[in-house]
Amino acid sequence: MSFADTESYMYLTREVEESTQSPMIPNVPQFNDKDELEIARYLDSKLHRSRVSLDIGVQTDSSKESQKASSKQQVFSSPVPEKAWNPIMQSTPAHMSSRGVQPKDILKAKLSKLAQSVELAHDSESSSGDEEHDEDQERGVLGSKDSSYHDDTPSKPQAKRNTSLKEDKGIGLSPKRSAELEQLAKLKEFLNSSTNGSKVLKSIVNGEPVKHWRIVDDSELESNAKKVKDLEEEIKSLRKQNDDLKEETTIIKSTNISLKEMVELKDKSIAESRDNVRELENSIAEINASMESEISKYVGDTSEKISPLKFPELSTTDSNGISLYDGLNLCEVDNLTMVESQNLLKNILINLNIPFSRVKELVPQLMLRLTHEEILVDFTRKLHTVLYDQGMDITRYLNETGNTGLVRCTSEMLKNVELVYAVLEKK
Repeated sequence: MSFADTESYMYLTREVEESTQSPMIPNVPQFNDKDELEIARYLDSKLHRSRVSLDIGVQTDSSKESQKASSKQQVFSSPVPEKAWNPIMQSTPAHMSSRGVQPKDILKAKLSKLAQSVELAHDSESSSGDEEHDEDQERGVLGSKDSSYHDDTPSKPQAKRNTSLKEDKGIGLSPKRSAELEQLAKLKEFLNSSTNGSKVLKSIVNGEPVKHWRIVDDSELESNAKKVKDLEEEIKSLRKQNDDLKEETTIIKSTNISLKEMVELKDKSIAESRDNVRELENSIAEINASMESEISKYVGDTSEKISPLKFPELSTTDSNGISLYDGLNLCEVDNLTMVESQNLLKNILINLNIPFSRVKELVPQLMLRLTHEEILVDFTRKLHTVLYDQGMDITRYLNETGNTGLVRCTSEMLKNVELVYAVLEKK
């Protein structure tokens, strides 16, 4: 740390509230973790180095000033040895107050001496008269122990103004320091004119970290601007895609609602159809039962059906090998419809002049009569042959007029028989 840096730092730090022990005590953050003796040693060593540097700086101005600097060097080049240095003895005023020496008072005295030495250095560079005055004041500060602590400390605003004025003029600064200040001024001007430079400068002044700041050139800015534009276009495209997806989602949701309604309607229709089918099945079952009942009335008990199985004698065959069942064509009767069967039965009853109520009774008698008829027909044929010497063709009397012819023929035959009987009886 150089002498100018120490001075700038000491007088540019913010002020703290006045203490009851001392009206003005600087707040130096570097000293917060050090005790009073260490701080006092540090300030004394700084004071010693500042005196030596002051001697070297003044010696280069002129031969006259060099001689004066030599005398001052003789005065200041022989300080009290470090081993024999006692910070309390050198920092404590000649007249001690009744309340005792406080560590802050010792530090205050050291800071006062250092500030006065700084002011001496700058004043000696500006004029020789001021230099002699500063030397007397410095010797007075070093040798006098009677002055109070409050009188030794210059006012901070005045020190700041003096320091700022001297630094602006570049008086008493080394070429390296001047070059650094010039570079700092150019850097400040560059930062103020560059993008985000003022923000970086503000962060530096406020003691903020600047790791997140970066100075870029125009080409990089153009590249970044192009990237930003591309990103904006991509964001715009993504937003459009997002809007399209939202619209499609809305359509899908509405479609899902419609499909859901259709499914619900379909389920409802299926339930109604199932109910209708159940009702129809019940109705069909009732109709089938009714039809079976009606059919059973017309068909009757099939177990009572006349068949060769039930009546084996119908299976007997004649000389031609034809069974009675087939010879009578009874299988055709099985194929008759109900109406055909009814009509056939009715025609038989009408032709036989038999009431249906007596069918079961008269059919056996009818069969017996037919047997007798065959016997009588055979007798009539034979009688006809005896009387007329020719056979009788009975088939001629099987038509509608057959009964009249048969009655007339039989009547004539009977008369002839009576006539023959009468002739024979007379003989």
